[in-house]
Amino acid sequence: MDVNDMQIGGSHYRKKYQHWDWVCDTRMPYLLACATKYVSRHQDKNGIEDLFKATHYLAKAESRSIYMPRNKWWEFPLLGLTFEKLIRDRTLLFTNQLETKEASIIRLIIGGSYDRANDQIAELIDDITFPKVDKDYTNQDPDYIRG
Repeated sequence: MDVNDMQIGGSHYRKKYQHWDWVCDTRMPYLLACATKYVSRHQDKNGIEDLFKATHYLAKAESRSIYMPRNKWWEFPLLGLTFEKLIRDRTLLFTNQLETKEASIIRLIIGGSYDRANDQIAELIDDITFPKVDKDYTNQDPDYIRG
């Protein structure tokens, strides 16, 4: 049995290209891996709590100046095989499975824009906490009688 076919507790890791495969493929540092994990799973597991955890891991990464690695010794630029291309391609593969806002946040984290990622996480928390009200009154219940 493939380890990706097994999950202990829940079903929140059922994507075709799983988070831990992406982390391993891109050699992502631990703190960034945790932050992106919480962003990518918040809708399926712990909601806003996961988003707060993501900001906590980002704060720690920033305080320790931890960012995605940019170069690796095995690059072959003449063949088009660079570590940045691998990160870009694998990140696209992973983020294409997510909602637009979550994908945007993860791309900001990978790019080292932690302040902007935190701003978008705060907006996402606001969107969840205070959902937008549909002001299109034409979609109201037709049986509703205004008194």
